[in-house]
Amino acid sequence: MSPGARAVARLQGHGRFGFLPLEEYYLGAGDPGRSGAQRAQDALRSDAGAAFGVFYSLNQDYDVSDFYRVELVRREIYRDSGAWPGIRDFLGAYSARAAIVERGRIPIAVPAAGKAIGRDWVVLNPSALPNFRFARKVIEVEDVGGAYERIHGRRVDFRAETVVETGRSAESDLSGGSLAISRDDSGGIDARTQTAGPSRFVFPRAPFPFCSAAVDGKPVTVDPANLCLSSIAVPAGSHEISIREELPGGIAGPAMSIAGAVLLLFLCREAKAA
Repeated sequence: MSPGARAVARLQGHGRFGFLPLEEYYLGAGDPGRSGAQRAQDALRSDAGAAFGVFYSLNQDYDVSDFYRVELVRREIYRDSGAWPGIRDFLGAYSARAAIVERGRIPIAVPAAGKAIGRDWVVLNPSALPNFRFARKVIEVEDVGGAYERIHGRRVDFRAETVVETGRSAESDLSGGSLAISRDDSGGIDARTQTAGPSRFVFPRAPFPFCSAAVDGKPVTVDPANLCLSSIAVPAGSHEISIREELPGGIAGPAMSIAGAVLLLFLCREAKAA
């Protein structure tokens, strides 16, 4: 693991928060004297750090989700070239805590200096919220248009509020509590919650049509949160949450791939025999 990856992994709590490749959004191409491989290894300016356990904000499942939602979020990140003070809370809502920039540069979006790494340093966002959390105040809206209207209009305090698309308009204050994650991988999430009252569990997955969730084994609805996150309502008490993602077709996809490989091998042998 490179020094940059080690530093980021520690500062983001080994997956509790996310990393944002800030240079890709605001800072240009960087030093032309460093090769792409060097920059990826030393500064994590691509997604290379994922191989070392670095969790990237806005980079888990987003490529297979609703590109419209992803583009709306990216437009807000690019808006005003990241110069509006609310950008740190906006990024913080996506758990973007750490970034790497040229040493001496303090971006508005990620304003606190951290550990120096060669000619760069890690900067931190004190507004970052954990990847897995309870939404304490929920603003319910009907659809993605309503969510974007609130967010683009800058009528959301991301430090305390979460915009959730439930199909209705309402606001509510919910309970916090204890939260334990026992599984978090490409296949799904398992969590245990304990709250005094009704709550809403927010997790770092983009809205996805082939995602299913259950609370204590009973199916529940997965609602989009803050455009590109997901959430489920959880009743008071102690509960087991299970979230699974499965592409349509089940084992058909792998089976077809294997069959194709076998057919290709057969054709190659036939060609050699001829």
